[in-house]
Amino acid sequence: MAHQITGDGWVVGVDTPDAEWSINEPGFHFSGWVATVKEPITAFHIIGPNDISIPLSTLPRPDVEASIPGQYVLGFVAVVSMEALVAPDKLILEFNKQRVELSMNVDEAVMHRFLKDRIEKRKEIEEILACAVCQNEELTIEEQRISCTECGTDFNRPNGVPDMRPAVLKEAQSALGPVAVSSNGYDDPAWDMINKYMGGLILDNGAGLRNKYLPNVVNFEIADLPTTDVLGVGEALPFKSNSFDAVFSLAVLEHVKDPFKCAQEIERVLKPGGKLYVAVPFLQPFHAYPDHYYNMTSNGLKNLFSDNMRIVESGIPASGTPIWSLSWFLRSYMNGLSGPVAERFSKMTVEELMRSAPEQMEEDHVLDLSERTQEELASVNYLIAKKKDREEAN
Repeated sequence: MAHQITGDGWVVGVDTPDAEWSINEPGFHFSGWVATVKEPITAFHIIGPNDISIPLSTLPRPDVEASIPGQYVLGFVAVVSMEALVAPDKLILEFNKQRVELSMNVDEAVMHRFLKDRIEKRKEIEEILACAVCQNEELTIEEQRISCTECGTDFNRPNGVPDMRPAVLKEAQSALGPVAVSSNGYDDPAWDMINKYMGGLILDNGAGLRNKYLPNVVNFEIADLPTTDVLGVGEALPFKSNSFDAVFSLAVLEHVKDPFKCAQEIERVLKPGGKLYVAVPFLQPFHAYPDHYYNMTSNGLKNLFSDNMRIVESGIPASGTPIWSLSWFLRSYMNGLSGPVAERFSKMTVEELMRSAPEQMEEDHVLDLSERTQEELASVNYLIAKKKDREEAN
């Protein structure tokens, strides 16, 4: 339940962080909603120290609208770095000329360990970087820039983080604004490898936002998040061959355009004898981050990797058992229905839902489903295409 701050004609509900405003992770989600009585919500900003604007996404909150009908409601979510809260440790939520100040309690021990580990890890990363364009291993590394001695490509290094992304991706992400942020925790197989290679180096290929910053894990991402160590794409890993003791690719390969190329790159940067832990969804709904291309069967996943890789174990992780797909599907389906229809749908029995699809095609829980949810949960997608003629091809 969100903790709330009330003013003259408005209410701010904060879902995260908790009611104690306690920050003990390197990066955290700041999320919640605003409700106003007098006018729609405009000029929505989150302001950090020194009046720096923090990127945020806004989203509808039908759950809040249902609980306080007749008010204007808008949800928000932003990713904030603990590092950004050092001085002063507060955030300001600004909307409709209102400024709501929120003081945060930062765990200083966690913060100092995070900063120390980041500095030490950057030195290790510099030793294994390679050009993302031509894979040349001879680079000129400066505080704010990295240059390839072979192809001459220059890469930025904002705040010390090597940005090895293609220019076209950086432009596209900048135009899109904040993207959805994955922040799943590690499971037991991942922790086993982390503990095994405590003195080595692991590549977390598509790390998202991690709630723990580990000195032996390189967080590789396409988005600049508080725990990101290197920015780039999986099809062109900016690392020397045979650099890592292990590689994680967890719920990532469904989001890339060329999973076969990504698999080749993973093999290349693994040391001989290095371990790979990869997990890809099979029966999961559409979830774009920043897009969603391919789900895979167990055999499809194995088919990505060459004969250089020996399969040690395969199966279904605890986080991938069928009940996850079933509950996700039903929750999303209900959220895609309008209020009264959603309520009736929630009371349907499993037996009713198991009737054949043709029997249900004219019922309101089918006809009322939003287009967004239809895309998310589609049983089949189709495409009609035409080959370009000579003029179009040129």
